[in-house]
Amino acid sequence: MLQLLTYILEIDDEHRTPQELIGLIESKLTSKTGDGVMSVADMLREEGREEGREEVRLAMAKRLLSEGVEPAFVAKVAQLPLEKILALQIK
Repeated sequence: MLQLLTYILEIDDEHRTPQELIGLIESKLTSKTGDGVMSVADMLREEGREEGREEVRLAMAKRLLSEGVEPAFVAKVAQLPLEKILALQIK
């Protein structure tokens, strides 16, 4: 989507303002397409949340490992693959 908007801005011969381009895009979207755009936004938002949750799990795993907790138990509690826990232990 970002690439599409960048492309539109690059080829815009009329030098429209961003607000004008947004209006143009909105006028061309059907309600079904608009729902699809919102679905993509929701999907990206959820991906960001999941990345944040994984960062928290990794931080918890690092703290547990630093306290000498067994890697298998850390993997279970942090809900991360044992391989990831072992890789953390090596760092």
